[in-house]
Amino acid sequence: MTEISKRMKLLLIINTIAAFIYGFLYLAIPEILADLNDPTNYDPHFWRLWGGLCIVFGIFGILMIKRAEWEGIKILIEFVIIWLIMTNIINIATMFIIPRSAVNFASELFDIILIFALIGANTYLYLQEGQ
Repeated sequence: MTEISKRMKLLLIINTIAAFIYGFLYLAIPEILADLNDPTNYDPHFWRLWGGLCIVFGIFGILMIKRAEWEGIKILIEFVIIWLIMTNIINIATMFIIPRSAVNFASELFDIILIFALIGANTYLYLQEGQ
């Protein structure tokens, strides 16, 4: 089995931290987050489900870091890349469909930029590790 590179481990740590931060915000304090980013609609149940999903991604991130073997995490990295791409497609599409306040637009734009950075880094290192 091939061990993953230090750069891939660092990226997995970054992915995991991002997942836990978003998970905490959406699961534990969705009301505060809603006050901060001025959403067009607010459903605390959905927001908490989204937070729970992010926490699950964080847990899988920890498992990938511990496993640290390319063959063992390859399919999970592929899933992460595809999920991030789909998330950004939806985010970009809704930027033009849903009317937003300036604060919400800026918050969504930040998310889109962050996700593009994660897509790029994950894809680049995925291709590097596969060689």
